[in-house]
Amino acid sequence: MQPKIVAYCLYCQEGLSVPDREASQEPGAGAYAADYPVREYVAAMAVELASMARWDGDETLASALEVAADMARKETSTSST
Repeated sequence: MQPKIVAYCLYCQEGLSVPDREASQEPGAGAYAADYPVREYVAAMAVELASMARWDGDETLASALEVAADMARKETSTSST
């Protein structure tokens, strides 16, 4: 199955995609969790939002969002491999 591009990250210059899935599957369960790049998406969005905050002159918010992006990029014991 070909994934569907749902967003384009200006920071990493890549399309972020999710596979087409039936609504009966829950995020975070089984094979679906491995195919659904939630942490990638959160990291990319946090970086974009940090850029927006910095552009608006809010360095404190930009720094907090960059920390969130770093956290999303790190593997945790509850995230999929």
